Amino acid sequence: MQTCKEILKDAYYEFEVCWVAAGSSGSESLFGVSDYLSALALLLVIYTISDYRNKLRLSLAPIPVYQLSFWLFVAVFVLKLLAEVWFYNGWPLLPVMDDRLVIDSFLLAPCVLAILYWVFVSYIRPPKFSRWNSRRFFWFYQRATHHEGDTELRIALHELARSAHSLIKFAPVPPNEKGTPWNLSRTEQIAHDFLLLLANRRVCAEMACFAPNTAEAIFNEVSAQDKAGISFHTFAQNVSVEFLSCKTSPIFHEDSGWDSGWSGYVQLYSSAIFANPKLIRSLSNRHSSPLDPRYNIRDEWDAENWKAYTRVSLLYIERLLGESPHGLDGMDSFAVNQILENCKSMVHDLYNLNDDDSRYYQRDEHARLIVLVDFLRALMKLLDDKDVEIWSSLKPEDTFNNGFHERLADLIFDLIFKASQVRKPVDICWSVTHNTVWSRLFHFNESKTSKWIHRRVARLIYQEIRRMDEFYNFKGASYLGFCLNVLGLNDQRHKNYGKQENPLRLAVLDWTRRHFERMRVKSPKVASVCLHGSITYDGDTREFIKTYSNETGNSPDERRFKVNPLSED
Repeated sequence: MQTCKEILKDAYYEFEVCWVAAGSSGSESLFGVSDYLSALALLLVIYTISDYRNKLRLSLAPIPVYQLSFWLFVAVFVLKLLAEVWFYNGWPLLPVMDDRLVIDSFLLAPCVLAILYWVFVSYIRPPKFSRWNSRRFFWFYQRATHHEGDTELRIALHELARSAHSLIKFAPVPPNEKGTPWNLSRTEQIAHDFLLLLANRRVCAEMACFAPNTAEAIFNEVSAQDKAGISFHTFAQNVSVEFLSCKTSPIFHEDSGWDSGWSGYVQLYSSAIFANPKLIRSLSNRHSSPLDPRYNIRDEWDAENWKAYTRVSLLYIERLLGESPHGLDGMDSFAVNQILENCKSMVHDLYNLNDDDSRYYQRDEHARLIVLVDFLRALMKLLDDKDVEIWSSLKPEDTFNNGFHERLADLIFDLIFKASQVRKPVDICWSVTHNTVWSRLFHFNESKTSKWIHRRVARLIYQEIRRMDEFYNFKGASYLGFCLNVLGLNDQRHKNYGKQENPLRLAVLDWTRRHFERMRVKSPKVASVCLHGSITYDGDTREFIKTYSNETGNSPDERRFKVNPLSED
């Protein structure tokens, strides 16, 4: 102590600085080293037991929280330890510094500020994608995609929603001309790669089911910023497919306001992802339309999936017609045509109902048929409600540049062919071909669109039958059998019910009268395809016989139709 006083005395006279021995003021310490270590240990325990969401937010903060916090806490610990040793030995220091409370306050302040910043980032303002954290954003989500579990990935995707605006803002649009240099900043390059990372099928599946708000936000931002040309198309197609494939996605709960309440009325996700005409047009040109899922995925869909697809397709067509009544035959015709082509595969396996004695109406093939017929009816009603003009003719000269109504008629024409493959047993054949397809599409429907479609389909059917003038084929025979079974064998004109079917029925019966006997002799296998349901053929009398069930009489009713002999053909 005497030596310290001599040193202080010499320093005072030599430097004119007043030094005092540390601790001479008698001030108390605010906290000790053990208290600091206990508080730091408690903070580490709290961080360890915190959920994945908080750790994600801290990892993506604009300031590298973990590195700065580590070195800050180490520096405070070293300074606190040095201060304790200094005061314990009474080493000299300036009088203003001889206050342990002030020193501890200065040491504690940065620690408290660091903890408050943790709280701010975790709860008040979570981080967003920016130029300050873009690299950490990409690699964090890359690890979450390929290494984390489902729960962690779902949380990460849910957190991504708030970054949708900045992510799309930084994503670059490639130059229109090939070979043009594409100079990107680091943030733009990362945003470009990040959108490609989101196209991962696992990411899209989890997002559709558990983070739909993120997908909806990204689609809305792409539309709002008019940046459909960014590397967004692969993600758009993959995530839309998952929305339609995963039955827990919100798309399946937006069917109607009556069934789903607010979700059914607003249709938030259906509108953002599937019913934006401008965005769908751009994505269709890049073969990535949300309404054009890949064929291998469509083949795995059941009736419920197809029902969701047809509903969002109708919503898209309705929005398209709301913008322009000519949209179906204009720039958007490609996207609309994709919808009709996809619907053709909905009933590709309808023939499986043949010889099915079980409850066929409970099978998925029949349920998908109901979905398709309901879609066609709703579509024709929509065309009438929007008063869409029919620019097509019943006999177009250019069959490769036809209008929407003609393509719709082609879809129904294809549906009738697939329905004609169901021929036995009698009840199933009649239920599918007449009750489900023909009757629901054309009976009791006197609208302008329905009448035109009916006439067009009738012409297509008869033209297909007439092709057998050149060579007998199974397709033409299927249509012939469908008409004989559904339209009947009565060669008289109907005056009331069914009068709109007179032209097709009479034309088909006339062709059958003149050509069937030759077909039976020349190509008996093709001729056998013409016998659907309860229709049989008596070769001795050259008569078609259609047998009607009669539950009250002694014998079933019959309708006969005689064809010309071979010599008269």
